[in-house]
Amino acid sequence: HLTLIEQVVVSKPTRDQHMYSELIQYDDNTKVVVSPGKVNLRAPNLKLTAGRMDYDMSSDAYEFSDRVKVDL
Repeated sequence: HLTLIEQVVVSKPTRDQHMYSELIQYDDNTKVVVSPGKVNLRAPNLKLTAGRMDYDMSSDAYEFSDRVKVDL
């Protein structure tokens, strides 16, 4: 289990994506990344904000919730 706190930035260079959060938790057993608080995702032609994010690395599936806003 890995926990990152305070001004966390995660970059995915192959997609030019950057995620910003104050808290990110990763569970190696389930391969799931959780940001239980506000999260911002930035990519070319995309700005997304949400109150929570769950990312399943095994299936490459994102789930955003709590006041999701997307600007394309």
